[in-house]
Parts: sequence; C-alpha cells; structure tokens
Amino acid sequence: MTTPQQTSNPFALDQEFPFLDASLVQSVTLPTMLQWEHATGGFFVEAEQSLPGIDQPATFVTKEGKRIKGFAAKTFRFFPVAFRNWWEIGEPGKQLRLAAYQDGAHSRTQALGILPHENGGIWILLTARGLASQSLVSAIRSHRYWAGRTLRAQPFAVAIEAAAGEVRKEGATYVTEFHFATADDTRCPEALGWKIRERWDEVQAWIGQENKHAPILTPPAVEEFEPEPGRMPELKYGDGTLVNNANADEVKAFEAFQSQKKTAPASREALRAWVRNGRK
Repeated sequence: MTTPQQTSNPFALDQEFPFLDASLVQSVTLPTMLQWEHATGGFFVEAEQSLPGIDQPATFVTKEGKRIKGFAAKTFRFFPVAFRNWWEIGEPGKQLRLAAYQDGAHSRTQALGILPHENGGIWILLTARGLASQSLVSAIRSHRYWAGRTLRAQPFAVAIEAAAGEVRKEGATYVTEFHFATADDTRCPEALGWKIRERWDEVQAWIGQENKHAPILTPPAVEEFEPEPGRMPELKYGDGTLVNNANADEVKAFEAFQSQKKTAPASREALRAWVRNGRK
C-alpha cells in the first residue's frame, strides 16, 4: 500500500491506481453484441462523445440484455505504450484469473496506448479476449521488435492499426476476426512522446499491478532483440547474457548500475529488480 499523497480531497485515488482517466476500448467479437451500421463486431467505447477514429454511433448489448450507448470503429490507430496479459476462465463477469493455462481458459490482454489527436493524445486501454487477445499480443511483440531494430525507439514511436475483419463461424456461433499491425506511416509527434514520458512512473505502476495477482504470459519488459549481424555487443551481465544494445533504456540502466555498484548486474532480472527498487 502506498502512502496517500497530499490532497484536499480525502477520497482521492493515488498513483496506486494509474490511468483511471484512460478510455476503455473493448474488442467486441460477437456481432450480435454490437448494434451499428456494420454486420460485424468492432471496437467499442462507452462515452458521450466520440474519440478520434472511434466515432460511429453504436449500442453494446450485454449478455444480460443491458444496452449501453457509445461509439465504435472498424479500424483505428493508436500508439502502444505497454501491455499486460493473463489467463482466465469462466463466463464474462464471473471470470477467475489463473496462474497458468488450463483447459477451457481464455487469454485476456490489455494494451495501454494513446490515440493520436491534433490537440494532443488521448489515453486508452484496449481490451481483447481469446483469439483477439492472442492476435494483439503477437502484434505488439512484433511491433516492439520492429521499432527497436529499425528505429532504435520505444514502441510508441509508431502506431499500430487495429482492424475488425470479417465474420466467420466458430462452432455454433459467429465471431469477428481481429487484426493488428504496425502502421509505419503514422509516427508519434515528439511533443506527444514527451507527454508519454511524463507519466512513465505510472506506466511502470500499471504494468506492475498485474504481477501482484498472477504471472503474465509475456513479461512487459522490452523485448530482447537479436544483435545486428557483425556487431558484437560490448556489455554483459554477470551470468554471461548480452546487454540488448537496441534498447537504449536497458543500456543506460546497466551503465548506471555499473557506475554505482562498480560491477555488472548479475542478470537482466537483477537489473530490473534494482530499477524497480528505486535504483538502490
């Protein structure tokens, strides 16, 4: 439990609950649960005003028959900042989070990102379940690898395009296929990049919350890129693992640790623990 911050409101939530201001964007797989101008599922947000790229009036219908007004989109683009992923089992509203996969379990993913907007970015949490979740995780991992190798940059330097595809039959139901891919022609403005950096502590807290409940499928730390052919990395951990030179943040943290401790970190996990511990 964190120490409450100074505030004039005794009920104010502190940074232990980051990104409560983010808009929740749901990947709606079942076409029957989304009433709008298309005969497919799509991306839905419950809101009184549309979001950039998510602006078609729609109604989301829950399994209990509750109707929720909002906006939807077949495609939209966002700058991915971080993600978390886990296994769960049970019907919507009654899910149990699992520490590992078991028969009947579904993958659940949340991606934290920003919608590009002429007046600045809008934070979102994109949620996906089942096959859509697996597609989203795979796309984010590929995107991070590409951004690191090609641009030597954080994944939010370039957008990901999310798209709701065609409907196909799966068992006795019809489901919408979702696709996610790097949109190389949409780059994050530098000013928006700095706004993301301003909330970096919150990003780390958002990632870390899931670790308190159950292991995640894919560690949220930066992907381990392969070194470029013919280029030998100069830095090594104590266990012999090469430092990922494509990740500037890892290199800087490694050098800071080495400067403070006068020795190399024992492993990449030891370096991450040192950073999470306030670099002490």
